[in-house]
Amino acid sequence: MEANFGQQTLKGRIVEFDAVRKPADRGKGRNMALSSRRTEFGVFGQRSDHDWRISNMTDHTTKTVDPINGLRAFLALDAVVRLALWAGSLSLTTACITWLGDWPTTSLVRADFRTAFQWFGTFTQFAFLFNVWYVLLLIVLRLPIPTPKQGKYSLKPGKPPDRQLVWACFIASLTKARYEPPFPGFLVHHVASLPPFCWVYNAVFGPKTKSCNVTDVRFLDPFGIEVGKNVVFGLGAIISAHAQGRDDITIRKTVIEDNVIFGGNVMVYDGCTIKQGAVILGGAALKSNTVVGENEVWGGIPAKKLKTLPPYGQLTAADDEISV
Repeated sequence: MEANFGQQTLKGRIVEFDAVRKPADRGKGRNMALSSRRTEFGVFGQRSDHDWRISNMTDHTTKTVDPINGLRAFLALDAVVRLALWAGSLSLTTACITWLGDWPTTSLVRADFRTAFQWFGTFTQFAFLFNVWYVLLLIVLRLPIPTPKQGKYSLKPGKPPDRQLVWACFIASLTKARYEPPFPGFLVHHVASLPPFCWVYNAVFGPKTKSCNVTDVRFLDPFGIEVGKNVVFGLGAIISAHAQGRDDITIRKTVIEDNVIFGGNVMVYDGCTIKQGAVILGGAALKSNTVVGENEVWGGIPAKKLKTLPPYGQLTAADDEISV
């Protein structure tokens, strides 16, 4: 009964619609009835022709460009750079030891103590030369890349990235390779931080620093970071010169003056200026464009000023003693 009632109601609407047509249109017959049925079915939950047109227009206007292809391209570039650095360092190191004639003539499999000592010297030499070549290749690959300029660059879908961001991506791939070297690259930080290599590395690759860091600080944008004298970084510190928003990336220089102390796991964002004698407590996060005054102590997330210390080098009162 309910089905019949619904059918009669639908038919009644069709008949009513047909009754109000102009006499000239009644001759069109079944085509108008079918058209009206499509319109009525739209009322009962199915999509009418008008609904389909509106939907297609909405889908077209809200369509966005998926950034996955750009990210895959960057990942491919990162893989190529790492392979080139590893293969180049390995090949050049092998060639150097061959040229020096330092390969032992006896196999290591059944070696006695004398042969084992010879292999010990060869392995040590191989590891050192590998790290030296790795740092030198980083410098060579960085040389032709222009230094990105400071500014705010759009990431809107469908718009090609600014050239400055392209340079930044190339440098980012080298920076990742710098902080994640393959075996036996466990001495890359040492080679890059000691003379004579540090003089060339800091000038070309960055950051521009007058300090020597025992810990391997993560300088995410070495081209946009300056570090003064006698700066101490705790383990896990990260220093950046860029900030990424949903629709843009901003590149701003980060400046760290003399005699600054950073605790462990500190995060410093782009555009920060940390003046001499300042102390940043462990785990703190400095927001973009933060200015830390001389001899100030900052801590927390986001970091805030906690106190002011006497000038660097003077005796500190008992109530001003701090620990990072």
